[in-house]
Amino acid sequence: MIKKPMGDGIRHTIDELGVGGLGLLANLIGGARGTTFPGQDALDLVDGARYIPNAVTFARRSGQEVRFVKNGLNRAEWFWEMPDGEKIKHG
Repeated sequence: MIKKPMGDGIRHTIDELGVGGLGLLANLIGGARGTTFPGQDALDLVDGARYIPNAVTFARRSGQEVRFVKNGLNRAEWFWEMPDGEKIKHG
């Protein structure tokens, strides 16, 4: 667990690699298509994403390809490119 100072207290955040690893395990158990937690979602978490938008997960569950694009180190410039060309910003 990573501890980060926040205001006058300490906020605990989930270790992203741990969540991604858990997601990959869930994907292996459930298969690829139609899974609750698609493997590519887990890889996005391992690759630095802090969350996965519902639209991304739903598209991947239905077998569509969604790309996670990291432009630089600033997460505000990262996005997911949907099959129809729409871009969903990471934040």
